[in-house]
Amino acid sequence: MRPPPDLTALPPLVTRERALRTLTRHQLDGALASGRLGRVRRGLYDDPGRCARLTTPARHVGLAEAVQASETGAVLSHVSAALVWGLPNPRWTTPRIQLTVTGRARTSRAGSAVLLHRAALPHRHRAVVDGLCVTSPARTVLDCFRTLPLGDALAVADAAFRRELLEAVHLEDALELMHRWPQLERVHRGIPLIDPRRENWLESFSAAALATHGVPLATPQVAVYDLDGTFVARVDALWQEHGVIGEADGAGKYLGDFDEAGDRSPEAVARRVIAAGVRESRLRDLGFGVVRWDPREITTNPARVARRFHATAAATDRSRIRALVRLEGSPAATSYPPAR
Repeated sequence: MRPPPDLTALPPLVTRERALRTLTRHQLDGALASGRLGRVRRGLYDDPGRCARLTTPARHVGLAEAVQASETGAVLSHVSAALVWGLPNPRWTTPRIQLTVTGRARTSRAGSAVLLHRAALPHRHRAVVDGLCVTSPARTVLDCFRTLPLGDALAVADAAFRRELLEAVHLEDALELMHRWPQLERVHRGIPLIDPRRENWLESFSAAALATHGVPLATPQVAVYDLDGTFVARVDALWQEHGVIGEADGAGKYLGDFDEAGDRSPEAVARRVIAAGVRESRLRDLGFGVVRWDPREITTNPARVARRFHATAAATDRSRIRALVRLEGSPAATSYPPAR
């Protein structure tokens, strides 16, 4: 008896066409019959064990590849294009596969895993990434601003600029085509908030959520030193006119998700928590007010964070701050408050 084929040679999510480049039809049918491969939808199969370990974006991109293959002339767009470009996924969701078509009306069915948009799509608004036809970074960013919650869309935009996938002129060009398109007010609201100095989804979402509740934009990623020039901290955000520092803390910061050694032992977690407390105490000793929040609070109750900011700003005396600060991209630290 011949041994079963090695399915690890296939991607965890694989189209029938791709599978038949490695397996014979008999081997493919056998893998499906035995449950070693499962049917996701027509012409798309998965390896259940390996697929269970895929991130949401990776699974989405695999599905998008198969869906696009069955939709002649369709271009992956909106969130689907963002994920192909490697941009952030909307929080805790599994988005529908989104495509833009130009030659026919939308035919998406309620409950379908696919959402079709009908819109103009000139050549300059298209690109190819890893063999997939997608909207350009600029078009993708604008489509996300039109259709996603502001915080999620801003995270996509910040990341696109941070990775230098586009420049402001590209947004202006794409906007010219969108004259009188639906939801453009959301685009015009979001563009002024873009700042590629923010480093992750949480920082971008926080900026949008707080702006919605009347908090001015902060300067992201500021290095703080004492007057002797000793480094104290690199903070997520600094409201220069208020003397207030903002820290957006995900659990991963303490659980070791960003630690090169990957040490998640209780002792290592405790050390990081203690270090964070010492760091905050040093910032307060310099005279800064400090406001902290986590993903759950900023997504479920941003108004409470905004109230905490305003209370902290009112209680902070900027004239008592004694520190040096260096803005991202600046060559040297300067006395607080920094020049804008």
